[in-house]
Amino acid sequence: MKTKKSYSFSKYIIIQFAIYTLIILGVTLLKYLSINWRLNNSFLVLDDFLLYKEKLEYEDYDGIPMAKFPGCDFAIYDENNELIYTTDGDVNDIVDGDDLEFVNDYSGTYYYNIFNYKEKNRDKIYKIYKTLYDTESNEEIVVGNAKLNEDLEIVDGNLFNEKNSLTERELDLLNGYYNDEQMVEKYEFTTSYDYDTEIGGKRTLLFMSPTFTSENYDTAVADANKVWFISIPILIIIIIIETYIFNRRVKKSLKELNRVISSYENEEIIVKDTNLPKEFDEVAESFENLMEKLKKSNEEKMKIYEDKQRSIANLSHDLKTPLTVISGYSKAFLDDLVPDNKKRRYMESINKKALVATEAIDSLFLYTHMNNSEYNLCREKIDIVTFTKEYLAEKYNEIESAGMDLELDIEENKIMFDVDKKAFIRIYENIINNSIKYNKKGTKIYFKMWKDKTLNIVIGDNGIGIDKEIKDKLFEPFVTSNKARTSGESTGLGLAIVKNFVELHDGEIVLVSKTHKKMKTEFLMKFKI
Repeated sequence: MKTKKSYSFSKYIIIQFAIYTLIILGVTLLKYLSINWRLNNSFLVLDDFLLYKEKLEYEDYDGIPMAKFPGCDFAIYDENNELIYTTDGDVNDIVDGDDLEFVNDYSGTYYYNIFNYKEKNRDKIYKIYKTLYDTESNEEIVVGNAKLNEDLEIVDGNLFNEKNSLTERELDLLNGYYNDEQMVEKYEFTTSYDYDTEIGGKRTLLFMSPTFTSENYDTAVADANKVWFISIPILIIIIIIETYIFNRRVKKSLKELNRVISSYENEEIIVKDTNLPKEFDEVAESFENLMEKLKKSNEEKMKIYEDKQRSIANLSHDLKTPLTVISGYSKAFLDDLVPDNKKRRYMESINKKALVATEAIDSLFLYTHMNNSEYNLCREKIDIVTFTKEYLAEKYNEIESAGMDLELDIEENKIMFDVDKKAFIRIYENIINNSIKYNKKGTKIYFKMWKDKTLNIVIGDNGIGIDKEIKDKLFEPFVTSNKARTSGESTGLGLAIVKNFVELHDGEIVLVSKTHKKMKTEFLMKFKI
């Protein structure tokens, strides 16, 4: 009689690993939080300062807690670019009102990009671009540029037209530098109240923040790396402890599970003992049967799912164009919007698109029906030469009406062959109709039939050929050229149906890679006789 262990192996593992994981994550998280806090308070930006935007708008400049912004300063200019407030007494020595145009605008109006390089003559130049962000197109647009020589003289461009040259200070401001230790940006805003106008007055904020230096960055990276120096030893210790704890308890269970699985592989009858946890015991009891059924079921489900999804997607696409035309034209009739002289043309378009939709549904139905295991051909022995000539004689008018020609090379002697007549006509129809549909007037269609050890049939044309991108998968269902797919006039099932019918007649079909000189497309079919 079998008995089972009372403990749950999976529960035991989950609890152990949950404890170890929480320890590691806790240590790592605390360290990262510490580092992130330090980074957030070390490299202040204008976004942080604008948390006090309301104080700026009410001109409560003294109410801004600058203690939270170590190393930062700011200045306020009125609409005439006159300085009205500053935390840096030297600001006028560095930036006066006329210099504001050289400061990058954080409020989104514009910013500058500066590039310096040497030309072929080895002269050093500066290229300055003024860039505007277009909110409608979500793109950056260059609205101005200037070219400066080594002496900062303006030699070309439409920026700074009132100047012949720039100063080192102005170039620094364009680069975003206030001084050696601070960066600078400006932000334009409107006050909530102005004593003179009783409406908001325009102001310009000049914000100076500490420069992000490589030394500060290296310090932050070094702190981040310390996380691993702490976490890795802890992880190693935990792994050693966990391995020791699990080893004695798991070893016997795994060994027994392996013995049970091996017995199924060798088709032996084995009576399992009581060493397995209940999860392993359940697996051992149903392993062989479960794996076999699961594999088969997954394969069948995946194939059914993929075929179904692809069928739905492609049929929807193939029906969309004709049904859209039918719906639009019929609505025009219902609304009495079609002129009398265009009614026949509209009706012809509706009829044509209805035929396209019907053909798509018929092709899908036939392809699905053919893949049913119970589908069989109704074959009878006939003279395939006479049958083919009769078909081509009827088809010739359609070929000629399309402005094309037909060249035949068919053996005169009888060739008796077991065929399903409807299926064989479908083979001919699908291949020849493709030549008619996708080629221009003047194309010549070739048809050749002969017999050696096999019955050989070649159908080809000297038209535009087949896209390289689909040649390797031409006989797969729902494969069409981009032109055919976008026109909505092809289901991509034609050649897949052809291939199935050829194989049901014990034959094979290939797209000839090296066609005869007179052909661009050539299909070769071989049948056992």
